[in-house]
Amino acid sequence: MPSIHRSQEKAAQDATIVADRISRIYLSDIVLTVFRKKTVQLVVLILVFATTSGGGLAFAHKKIRVHNVRHQAQAKQAPPATGSNKSLQAVAEAWLNRAELAHSLAGIDVIELESGAEIVCANGRKRFTPASTAKVFATACAYEKLGPGWVYKTSLATTGEVSGSKVKGDLLLVTSQDPTIDRDDLRRLFANLRDKGIKDIEGKLVISEVPGAGQRFLGEWLSEDWAQDYMPVSSSLVVDRNVSSPGVFPKPKYNLDSVGTIENALQKTLIQSDLTLGWLNYNKSEKSVHVYTQDESKGVMASRVVANPDAFNLALAEEIAKGLGLHFGYRNFSETPSTTLHTLAVHESQPLAKIIRTTLHESDNLYAQQILRTIGAEVDLKAHAPTLEETGLLKERSWLASIGVPIQEVILWDGCGLSRKDFISPYSLNMVLRHMAAANKGYVELMTPATIQPRGSFNFKTGSMDSVRGITGLLEMQDGKRLAITVLVNGHTPAVGILRTSLGILISQMAQAKVEIPKATSTDNDPSGDQ
Repeated sequence: MPSIHRSQEKAAQDATIVADRISRIYLSDIVLTVFRKKTVQLVVLILVFATTSGGGLAFAHKKIRVHNVRHQAQAKQAPPATGSNKSLQAVAEAWLNRAELAHSLAGIDVIELESGAEIVCANGRKRFTPASTAKVFATACAYEKLGPGWVYKTSLATTGEVSGSKVKGDLLLVTSQDPTIDRDDLRRLFANLRDKGIKDIEGKLVISEVPGAGQRFLGEWLSEDWAQDYMPVSSSLVVDRNVSSPGVFPKPKYNLDSVGTIENALQKTLIQSDLTLGWLNYNKSEKSVHVYTQDESKGVMASRVVANPDAFNLALAEEIAKGLGLHFGYRNFSETPSTTLHTLAVHESQPLAKIIRTTLHESDNLYAQQILRTIGAEVDLKAHAPTLEETGLLKERSWLASIGVPIQEVILWDGCGLSRKDFISPYSLNMVLRHMAAANKGYVELMTPATIQPRGSFNFKTGSMDSVRGITGLLEMQDGKRLAITVLVNGHTPAVGILRTSLGILISQMAQAKVEIPKATSTDNDPSGDQ
């Protein structure tokens, strides 16, 4: 792996080359689904350039506190610091003076892990739209509360009597919010049932779920996020990330709903905007798939986001079961709350740690949302709301407060960071990382790693969407000191090449800078000091 311990001129030159080389495949976190299942372990310089290409909101810089130093950002380009003979504070100040940040709102926060001292706080306590850096909150909470070895268990069960090869009742598909299930997993689950000699179900196949579950696309996301493969609909039963095709059914029956047949103004606007290939909707009464699309030439059988995944995936599961020789009688059975549930077959996911690694490395929004729903369903705290997402957020906020995160610096509407109404401070992210480094060291290793030459390492998570770029991570320096570093930039312009380079240089210089822990003052620890 290349070294990032270079002269500034060489680093800037390499940064430009690297940014151009990978910009085609890694422009933002929200398009990473195209490259799913590919391992990305790049030098921090590369990932920062590729995913933190941000500017900022057109705000005038207000007071910026680097401890007792007050700094007004200027449009004039400041002389770049090499970092090797500079303090962290000086590196941060020089970076904030760069011309590309003149019309941006940027925040930097650095905490020394051992002492907890906040070494740099430049807008560090202000709230920023975080993009995918917010995934650190949900995944860290789940890791600590459930444990790295925890697994999702999706099962087949019944409340009826099992007699020989017959189930005298409905077959319940007991969901778990598992984001990783695919069609092969469903086949193995039903094959397990068949191998036990069970072939005849007198009732129906139905979904059994916890209160507040169901399928959901959050109103706090933009309408243009609808039907995008970077944010499929969350659901109790997820199959193949809820992106599918009519062709997954043995005898596909579908109806084509082209733009000319759509009367709903929002749906027509989205399809005509050419933002999406369209979406699928399963019609239960017709037992058919409706394909909503503008351009038929792109293929009716093309993979699209499923609008109602619980209904679609349940119908798919039933077809898989029938293909394995199971028969359903479709009799109506009633259940009572006291009825005993008999588990017949179980599918277990990979350990939670592996799922979190995928969530962080691939910045998978659906995975993050399902993890948030899992927190709502599984974490034992006295917090309940109408939906699993809301319950998960209540429990997540309770956990954040318990580890010392200033809760007034955190506003969250989702678990993935896609909502433009999410606002968190760089300091709050650093506090989570510091806690996890002390109490759950394995979590830090799940973040994207980078090696820093001659000695050092950086484990981090990036955030990227329109007008937002950010990075948060743990840096181990050459002398063994460990720092939590978060940089968030909001409102960047489309011309982001210069800022990609400057963000990379900032991280590189911080890795080489001198750590000068300031003496504590009455204002240093004041959470409202730069609000």
